Amino acid sequence: MLLHGNPILLYNLGEFMESESSPVIRILISDPDTAFCIAARRELEQFGYRVTIARDGTDLLARFTPENFEIVIAGVTLRRPNGLAILH
Repeated sequence: MLLHGNPILLYNLGEFMESESSPVIRILISDPDTAFCIAARRELEQFGYRVTIARDGTDLLARFTPENFEIVIAGVTLRRPNGLAILH
């Protein structure tokens, strides 16, 4: 699936979640394009993901812990720090 020209791979959670008591997959998103973040959240939530949007790289780092999020989507062009610096 392409969202605002960016590839997004979505899985149907029904294949992975065996019962209603299974944990929800939590995703943290940050990208300079606010419209992309909002559209991605809307699409991902339709598949049962719980999505949080961070304002920038600093906010993303402040919010992230492995206990709080299973997936992080960070734009390479983030500010303070950029997405590549976050990966390191």
